[in-house]
Amino acid sequence: MSVCQRDRGLPGQHAGRTWVANLDFKAAARKVLEEMGHPLHYTDITEIALESGYLSSTGHTPQNTMRARLSVDVRDNPDSLFAQTAPGVYTLRSRI
Repeated sequence: MSVCQRDRGLPGQHAGRTWVANLDFKAAARKVLEEMGHPLHYTDITEIALESGYLSSTGHTPQNTMRARLSVDVRDNPDSLFAQTAPGVYTLRSRI
């Protein structure tokens, strides 16, 4: 399912309107971090992902879900795409 977003200068948006698919939390985080190009706090990753239409969440605390997904992936997956650079701050492992 795709969501039509108006151009607000967010990643994934170009001239007027663009269509972006809703992704799971880790895929949305990867997309945001790729496009922003620098480490971000999980709350910023979540906000940008939601505003860009990469992520759709019906829960009350999507930031907590993003934090949990990223922290567990970094902790339990030696091949994780993510790395934690500071408390709550994540980047792509390929960028360190």
